[in-house]
Amino acid sequence: MNVTGYIFVEKSDVEEQEISQRRHELHEYAVGRGLVIHEFAVERGISVKRPFRKRPQGRRILIESRAGDVVITGKAEWILGSAREGLRLVTTMEEKNVSLYCLDLDEDISLPQERKLMVYEGGAGLTRKLLMALAVCESSSHGESIKAAKKRMREDGKYIGGPVSFGWRVRDGFLHKDREQQKIIRRIEKLRGDRWSYRDIAIKLKENHDVHLSHEGIRKILQNNDKLLP
Repeated sequence: MNVTGYIFVEKSDVEEQEISQRRHELHEYAVGRGLVIHEFAVERGISVKRPFRKRPQGRRILIESRAGDVVITGKAEWILGSAREGLRLVTTMEEKNVSLYCLDLDEDISLPQERKLMVYEGGAGLTRKLLMALAVCESSSHGESIKAAKKRMREDGKYIGGPVSFGWRVRDGFLHKDREQQKIIRRIEKLRGDRWSYRDIAIKLKENHDVHLSHEGIRKILQNNDKLLP
């Protein structure tokens, strides 16, 4: 069994005295758990938002850790990164049968523990449920943010991808009216106002303007033009 003390410092110029203090805290915690830390992995100058698996020391720990190993760190936020990445990390640790202790939680957050001759979820189960809930919230929030951003872009006349509606064209990232096609749309609107059917309008456009559109295409053109007009 190998026990690793993981020390995270977001700034690269943190004084050695602070690093030593964190080593001491992890050592004392390990002793209280009946463990002895074999090595300290110090992660410097890395954003706390970067996933553990993509950090130099974090990646090494995940690759080298074996069943029965233990990782001890100071704060959960230093190692979890985000709800989604945190859930991925504790799941990986569980699959590898590696314990992950956080001093601020004072629990093994990756594996169930034994207590009074019974196995119970402990911090591992609670942490996983919490991360799953937060991951769903983050995903939902992210989706809503994307929808809101696209709505603002659409209102500003920006092209956000996909097929360009009849009557419009893309120039410099913005939607602009196509003058000739807009004339056709106005003709369609006039005929529709005179109670012409979509099918009869399609026939009329083909005969008089050599424009080939289906009756369903006529209907969609009128709908899309109304949405895109300011």
